[in-house]
Amino acid sequence: PAPRPSTPQVVLARLAALRAAVERGEEPARIAATLVEDVVLLTRATQGALVRFAASDDPVRIASAATPGLSSREVELSRTLLGRMLREERAVFVPSTLDDAELAGARSLASTGPLSALAVPVFAEGRIVGALYLSAPSVPGLSPEATDLATAYTSEAAALMDAQQVRAR
Repeated sequence: PAPRPSTPQVVLARLAALRAAVERGEEPARIAATLVEDVVLLTRATQGALVRFAASDDPVRIASAATPGLSSREVELSRTLLGRMLREERAVFVPSTLDDAELAGARSLASTGPLSALAVPVFAEGRIVGALYLSAPSVPGLSPEATDLATAYTSEAAALMDAQQVRAR
């Protein structure tokens, strides 16, 4: 596959464009879709999703993206991984779901084969309000650096979720 453009300059330019879109008051759904597309492009992810949590900690999908050849509707979320992220209140990176005792038996991942997966919490007012979720086949898989990049995007995700709540009110 072609190398992905993830130089610091590209990442900063994309983050600045997202921040400007939020400040201009652009449609949150479009900004969320761009955010997820950016993260999928900049990491080795093949699919990703931005979710917010309802009162019962059920993930509600805000936006999804996938690399060419996959439909963003096919993005499968692991509730087990999201649950671990919620319990630990931090980003959770799993290089291979088959090598992880908790995830190896997860129903949502049973048919996917080995995946590398990442769930990064989105914080607002000191609590987790959502997550940025990424996955890819474990070879070549996501790198640990994907955690840093996805974490940088979560502050934009928090701003988007806040804008959606304000708009809904």
